[in-house]
Amino acid sequence: MELNTGYITVMNEMKLNTVHLSKQVAIVLNKSGLSAEELGNKAGVGKSTIYNIIKQKNKTAQRSVARSIAESENYRLRIEGDKAYFDEKKQTDFDELVQQTGQKVKESETFYAGLPDEDRKAAETFIDLLKNGPEKDKIIITSVLEILKGDSS
Repeated sequence: MELNTGYITVMNEMKLNTVHLSKQVAIVLNKSGLSAEELGNKAGVGKSTIYNIIKQKNKTAQRSVARSIAESENYRLRIEGDKAYFDEKKQTDFDELVQQTGQKVKESETFYAGLPDEDRKAAETFIDLLKNGPEKDKIIITSVLEILKGDSS
């Protein structure tokens, strides 16, 4: 019996307080403009799960559900005890860096004037890739740009 009680205690510690989670989900729904059904679809959980959290039908909810909801709307999940917080992810400086780099390249008449057409097109293609590439590529390219930015100072 004691072993089972210990297991239940551990399992309950891994779950989240639904009263608190419902407030976080309400904020996400309000900011995103999504319906509960749309959020459930995006998060890969059933709409009934979202409704159950909102209506606080259960005392606890799985952390994995909170994580799915947070990730589906680009929030960072922060857990403190049995409370989940959906923190807005800070926009990476990547987009700003790409924009600044692109502006500097485009604004630099002398730089462009000295480039052959092929090199100018390659530079424009590179900037487009930076803006529209997959997230993991953005991370790699951001690192390279930061190194280059540090070298040019």
